[in-house]
Amino acid sequence: MKKLTYFFMFSLALFGFLVSYAPFNIAKAQAYNMPVETVQIENAGVDGIYVGETTEGRGETGDAQDNQIPDGEQRPHNGNRPHGDRHPQIQPRDGKNTMAYSGEEDKKPSEDKAVKDGKKEEAKKPDNSSEKKDKKSEKANISDSAKASLLMDYATGTVIYSKNETERLPIASMMKIMTVLLTLEEIDKGNLKLDDKVTVSENAASQGGSQVFLDANEEQTVGALLESVIVASANDSCVALAEHISGSVEGFVAKMNERAEQLKMGNTHFANCTGLPSPENYSCAKDVATMTRELVKHPTYFEYSKVWLKDFEHNSERKTTMTNTNKLIRFYKGCDGGKTGFTNEAGFCLSATAERDGMRLIGVVIGEKDSKTRFKDASNMLNYGFANYENKVYLDTETEIKNDIELKKSKQDTCKIVVDSPLVSFAKRGDESGFEIKYELPKSIKAPKKKGEKIGKAYLVKDGVVVDESNVVLKENLDKSSLLDDLKKLFGLHK
Repeated sequence: MKKLTYFFMFSLALFGFLVSYAPFNIAKAQAYNMPVETVQIENAGVDGIYVGETTEGRGETGDAQDNQIPDGEQRPHNGNRPHGDRHPQIQPRDGKNTMAYSGEEDKKPSEDKAVKDGKKEEAKKPDNSSEKKDKKSEKANISDSAKASLLMDYATGTVIYSKNETERLPIASMMKIMTVLLTLEEIDKGNLKLDDKVTVSENAASQGGSQVFLDANEEQTVGALLESVIVASANDSCVALAEHISGSVEGFVAKMNERAEQLKMGNTHFANCTGLPSPENYSCAKDVATMTRELVKHPTYFEYSKVWLKDFEHNSERKTTMTNTNKLIRFYKGCDGGKTGFTNEAGFCLSATAERDGMRLIGVVIGEKDSKTRFKDASNMLNYGFANYENKVYLDTETEIKNDIELKKSKQDTCKIVVDSPLVSFAKRGDESGFEIKYELPKSIKAPKKKGEKIGKAYLVKDGVVVDESNVVLKENLDKSSLLDDLKKLFGLHK
């Protein structure tokens, strides 16, 4: 019995010692900044996604990568967006927010890091470097999978590369380039203003394919509709603008074909203003580049073409989120405009423009097998152009041209003249030989003349061939002299 009592007392004392010693150890460790190991169980969050996980690398536009949904067929998005309210689920015309859908979207290239051989490796990103590849590899990789393609210098119209460039093909929503061009030209003429109100017809609101879900009888400004066409390829907005400008879609389409004829687009015909499938809708790579070149002459176009993501506001306070269908706007250095297109018949199409170091290029691909390939091939073309060619200004619009033009009946003794557009050469990098400037100028000019009035021509010539030309104009007014002015000149009193 005594042994049991002693054992119990010893155990109790040992327990008391351990209880009193543990807090001292923790306090001591904290006093000397020693680590105290703790274990915490993190909340697993919702649906198995751990708290703190980011959405980077999951893609910007969800499931619409290469589902081959033509412009003429609308399919609602599944709403599984990683960014919450920024990409609300489509619920057309019920007073809730919607997302403009074109069937042309690509997933954003992953920005996650991959692990390879125990080391972290940066995920591949679009290659914007035009210096990495040699000329042979660049040339070999230019749009080899497109049905037709073309690369053009904007300033001179020089074609750098082409493949089946005059073959008549369906081009889907790239037809909208002409719709946008005519709208901007009407604005330039003063027949239309960006803040003019447009009433949406039943016909416009009923359009399928890519759209911003306009309601019949709602009012929108010309600017808002134009932006939705440029950014989201909205068919409903195209029809609304066409009806507002010409009274009917048929009347507007007639203007489109007339303008194509003026631009010498001999392999193009428009059957509608949207590019929705029709046997009478066709164009070619060369003509697409031609109308794109005409379009980018309008500064207003770039106010909308560079928009990546924006909400379209409806009268009912409903919103439709628009995402630019041209992914190069975001992922290719210098790209600030262009137009995509897709139908099952046309394949994946793109006309893109980019500017670097003062040189603007236009690249067109038609009939690509998937969306990623069209962007890749267009990027390769642009890379080749920027790597191997350059624009050089030989005469700008501020430099005065020396001349010995005789001035008659003028207060001024000398004539200040300039070109109204710069003389530019487009050539292989480093090729500067053989260029010269020649002028066609009158021997004499009779006053009065106004500033900006054309009096001659200037030509940039290489090896006897004119590579660029410009009008020679007056830099300032030429005032008519009075009798007193003439007498002063006669007696040498004129200053």
